[in-house]
Amino acid sequence: MYHAKKTRFEIWLAALMLTGFFCVSGPLSGQAEKQEKVQFVPLVFQNAEYSDQFRSGRLAERFRQIATGAVPRRKNSWNVRLELCDIKEVQHFEVKPESSGKRELMVKVPLAFESWREDVLAHNWLMSVLLLAQLGEDFDKEGRSKAHLVQGHWLVRGLARKAAGDTLFALRPFARSSAGVYVFCANGHKMPLKQVVTGMRDYGRDLTALAELEAGFAGLLVEACEDAGYFRKGLAEPALRHALRSTDADFWQDFLRTGDANNLFSGRDPEEWFQRYLDRRMISILSPLSVEYFETSYREQTTLSFKENDGSEGTCGLSGLAENWAKFTSPNSLIDDLQLRLNVLSYRAPAGFQQPLSDIRKELTALRTDQSEVTARQLQAAEDRLFEAIRQRIELEHTLAEMEKKHISPADRFQRTFHAVGMAQKERNLILPAVQKKLDEWDDYR
Repeated sequence: MYHAKKTRFEIWLAALMLTGFFCVSGPLSGQAEKQEKVQFVPLVFQNAEYSDQFRSGRLAERFRQIATGAVPRRKNSWNVRLELCDIKEVQHFEVKPESSGKRELMVKVPLAFESWREDVLAHNWLMSVLLLAQLGEDFDKEGRSKAHLVQGHWLVRGLARKAAGDTLFALRPFARSSAGVYVFCANGHKMPLKQVVTGMRDYGRDLTALAELEAGFAGLLVEACEDAGYFRKGLAEPALRHALRSTDADFWQDFLRTGDANNLFSGRDPEEWFQRYLDRRMISILSPLSVEYFETSYREQTTLSFKENDGSEGTCGLSGLAENWAKFTSPNSLIDDLQLRLNVLSYRAPAGFQQPLSDIRKELTALRTDQSEVTARQLQAAEDRLFEAIRQRIELEHTLAEMEKKHISPADRFQRTFHAVGMAQKERNLILPAVQKKLDEWDDYR
């Protein structure tokens, strides 16, 4: 037993000596004792959450991965090497072919993460460059290319938003990575598909907010097309090459032809196909409709049409359903349809309105077999409870909004505006450091 323990100890000691963790210094074979200096290498660790090098590198790599997924590599594709600016140089973007003669492309992005994390125009440019590299398009010695021809393409804008989405909206839950689009959809305003596809060719810095909104819708269009097999069928490459062939390419007609030829719209009208996707993707019980638009949707869903005895068109709400029961062609089918509509609306409604909707559905079920005045009054009472709940919620929201204006400082309420101004100031300092330094000196002198 002792022999076994001794053997283990010897093995452990030999392992320590081999790995260098255990050192014995002393005179060996009569030689003079030598002093050996042990060198310690300090390791510097950075929190990835705040590390510019990690965040900028990860974001740039995500752009490359998504570009590679959208357009598969070809024989003449460029090998892209991503680099970060040095901390001491002006933070900028740069693209340059390697001088070795091989198809290797250096793409440099800013090290300072905050200088480009929300820059939609920079995102579009970077995605266009990476897609052109995948297509094998030419870059001259100065890095110039045809990126300007596709920078406003819906594919480029959508893929760029998809690449930046995880980082850009990491702290905004329930908005499904497109906060601006959600606000529009929750209030019943949706950008037409044609505008999403065509976009504006030249946004400029004064229209960055519009570029960000259009990018959000374009990102959702990319997701809708992805679900329909757009990238699986290899349709991105011909779309981009078509845009590269002409400065006045019609993105809209090209999109329609591609969609019809490949059954992307599942037999629906393209506009209906996209709006249905927006509803399904953006609105749910966690990201519901606004209260005002919920009321509008309810009234639209419960406004019923029928034929009067004289042949004219008549309409009524749920409260008039029992009274006009005989005027509907198939009232039982109508009840089934209303139940389905209200069930879907309950999933899209803000929290607190599910129970009133359930009460209305219960009274509709009773109305199917009993169209008496008592049943009609019970249905009317259920609707009145829903409208009262809506009124109270809207009144509460208005009260809270007024309190916010009175008790929260303008700096907090306009935080996004001030943040944009600060970013513009920082951007100016990054682009013109020498000019800014001279102006600072003059300010100090004055």
